[in-house]
Amino acid sequence: MDIKKSLKNYFTANIEFDDVVSYRRIVMLNSILSLFVVTFFIFVYINIALTHDYFVAALDAFTALMSIFSLWLLRRHQNVRQVAFIASIILIAFMIVFTNSNENTNFGIIWSIFIPYFSTMFNGRKVGLYLSVFFYTIMFIMAYDGIGVWNEGLWSFIDFTRFVIASILLTFVIYLSESAHEKADNELKMVRENEQKILAKLTEISVTDALTGAYNRRYFNEVFPHILKDAQEEDDLVSLFILDIDFFKEHNDTYGHYEGDVTLKKVAQKLASLIQYEGDLVFRIGGEEFAGVIHTRSKDEIQELIESINQGIEELEIEHSATKLPSKKLTVSIGVCTNYPSNERQLKHFYKQADDALYRAKSEGRNKTVFAR
Repeated sequence: MDIKKSLKNYFTANIEFDDVVSYRRIVMLNSILSLFVVTFFIFVYINIALTHDYFVAALDAFTALMSIFSLWLLRRHQNVRQVAFIASIILIAFMIVFTNSNENTNFGIIWSIFIPYFSTMFNGRKVGLYLSVFFYTIMFIMAYDGIGVWNEGLWSFIDFTRFVIASILLTFVIYLSESAHEKADNELKMVRENEQKILAKLTEISVTDALTGAYNRRYFNEVFPHILKDAQEEDDLVSLFILDIDFFKEHNDTYGHYEGDVTLKKVAQKLASLIQYEGDLVFRIGGEEFAGVIHTRSKDEIQELIESINQGIEELEIEHSATKLPSKKLTVSIGVCTNYPSNERQLKHFYKQADDALYRAKSEGRNKTVFAR
């Protein structure tokens, strides 16, 4: 049995948390409520067996039972904010009733110092402040009415003034402390969010082609083996095609590199619009060469998709006066390898088969698709 893990599960009530404030609040709430259960049951025994104060004993027992109920509620509904507020109200109600009956005998009012601390820790600085103000408003009225009566008449106006000033200062210090904690936690959370955004951006940059937005050759080499492995386990077809823009060097020489870049972007966008099923990917693997990975389709469906790519590029109607083809429009040649992955048919096999098919498409006049045999 893992004791450390069991304790963690108990004090966090198996509640997921995404920041330091939430974690601290959950742990504090569980810890304090558990401590209340033990402490107040001890007070029940003391007040019954030793002081014979049955009213306070009943009050202690009620508080202990309400603490148990709060712990149960926290684990059942995992609503930290609700349970925190209930626990705070229980404590405030207990302290008010206790103070009214105790009349500061044996300086019983000293226990009131815990109310602003627990209220703020449980609920945050704003709600904690509201609860503390509510609590001390009632306590100050009771303490003022108790002048000359409490503590067997020894409670004086000076004692009342000290109590008021000390309580206000304590509440103010607790509020400032929690404000500083929350501000620091919020700033830390913002830093972490920015780090995550930067990391995501860096990851995107590392796997995508800066010009076209398609995935790059590095990512192709990284992800394709995983695709083949998954397809092999599921006994799925995988199709790899390599696409080359016909006479792209002549296009650049005629229209300039800027227009060449525009053409590459248009081709990449067209491929992305045609290959949009989950798991299918488009890559720019170099210069004017693109690749695409398609899986979980029949060979007939793959053939239809590849033909739609050829047709889609033609429909762009990008002028290419320097091409050696009669259309004088931008065209592409495509080589395709479609097969079931196996231990023998891995990345090198698929790539070589598709590349050989592309070579045949180019040698047979270009502007066509050739499927590997």
